Amino acid sequence: MKRIIAALFFSSIALSAFADADEDRVLAEARRRAERDRAEAEADEAREEAREAIKEAREESREADAGNDIFLPIALSVLPGSPLPGRDVDSSLGLGLIISVLDDVYGLQASSIGSVAEGSVSGTQLSGIFSVSEGRVGGFQGSGIFNVAEDDVAGFQSAGVFNIAEGYLGGGQSAGVFNIAGEGGPIQIAGVFNIAERDFTGFQIAGIFNIVQDLEGVQSAGIFNIAREVHGFQIGVVNVADSVFGLQVGLVNIVINGISDMGVWVEDSGSAYAFMQRGTSNFYTLVYAGAPKDDWFVTDERISAGLGGGFRIGGYRRWEPAFDFDVSAKARIDSDAIQTACEDGTWYFPKVFPSARASIRLPVGIGLALHAGYILDAEYEGGNSVPEEFQEGDAWSTSLLGVHWTFHPKLFLGLSL
Repeated sequence: MKRIIAALFFSSIALSAFADADEDRVLAEARRRAERDRAEAEADEAREEAREAIKEAREESREADAGNDIFLPIALSVLPGSPLPGRDVDSSLGLGLIISVLDDVYGLQASSIGSVAEGSVSGTQLSGIFSVSEGRVGGFQGSGIFNVAEDDVAGFQSAGVFNIAEGYLGGGQSAGVFNIAGEGGPIQIAGVFNIAERDFTGFQIAGIFNIVQDLEGVQSAGIFNIAREVHGFQIGVVNVADSVFGLQVGLVNIVINGISDMGVWVEDSGSAYAFMQRGTSNFYTLVYAGAPKDDWFVTDERISAGLGGGFRIGGYRRWEPAFDFDVSAKARIDSDAIQTACEDGTWYFPKVFPSARASIRLPVGIGLALHAGYILDAEYEGGNSVPEEFQEGDAWSTSLLGVHWTFHPKLFLGLSL
């Protein structure tokens, strides 16, 4: 064991010679990301300027046509088109037998097939098939098939198939198939998918997938969620993000800039483990398996494994140290019992006991890091006992919440990629 620790120690000293090269690589990556963020910020600014220019052009067009607009408190249409052919009509109540076409709506517009507002809507649009507003919607759009707002929505869109808000969504969207919004929040609910092209604050809930640029809130999907930066939660079978300041809950969680360690640790008890830690910037999942080092590649009679989760403090940059704290369910894997269970057609359940780790992670260059810390394998009165091979060192006992606990401490040292 001393030889192993000494080898790891001296190898870390040798690897530290490459730290300068690793720092240059990290700085180059930081510059690349800064340039990307600056380019995206400039693109966002350009899009915002374009939106404002379009709004101003529409306002100028409305002001120029204001003299041609006619206000009808009630506007009835039998045929598709304006109630007064050749004139722009504003109305508080527009009703169409087939399709209702108005300029600005100040109240209610409804039809059997489609409702179209060539200006803005301050109120409600209803139709059997589609509702479209070429300007801002302040209120509600509802239809059997789809709703489209070519500007901002301050309110709610509800459709049987899809909703599109090309500008800022300040409210909600609910659809049987999909919702698309430029940005905003606070809620998108769809049977298949939701997309927010830029930032979204609130909840995205979908049967299949959600996509957003930057999220402050929650993404929940039946299959996968994708975001660039998450401040909140992603809940799905597969979750993907560049950065997460929160938590991912799923079978496959990928954070490009998150915790990703894979390596080996050796305990002073003589056991060695292969391990993997993956997660967000702060939370991670821990998986490990090992055996006494003399058994590696020789026998599988004393294999043990564990699964758990932990919390990291620090380490936000690759060259910074970090502190890890985790708890896992650990068990000795009895290969003979597994074989017997397979032959008998029964289930095998290992005897699980709790294990806790506290450690420090020290980057040493070229993507490698040293891990050193303290492990406590625990057993409690009425629970499973810790196997003898894990009982190295001086055990100590205490009572917590009226339950008697015994802890078996170990020191460990490891190396990860």
